Amino acid sequence: MHKVINSQTIANLSDAWVKDFKQAIVNADSVTIDSLLEKIKDNNPDLARAIYHLTENFEYETLLDLLE
Repeated sequence: MHKVINSQTIANLSDAWVKDFKQAIVNADSVTIDSLLEKIKDNNPDLARAIYHLTENFEYETLLDLLE
């Protein structure tokens, strides 16, 4: 699952999306996390699914590391 999340796929996300997603993770704001994932689902369903999997398993530290 993590193989889908790499520097190239992260680079394709807007800076604003990454910033908002990081903040949602820090706040454990599942509503915002889901909303942000919906925004990328159409253009990159594999990435959205991989990130969703990590959030469902509460792997927030892993996500923050991957988004750096």
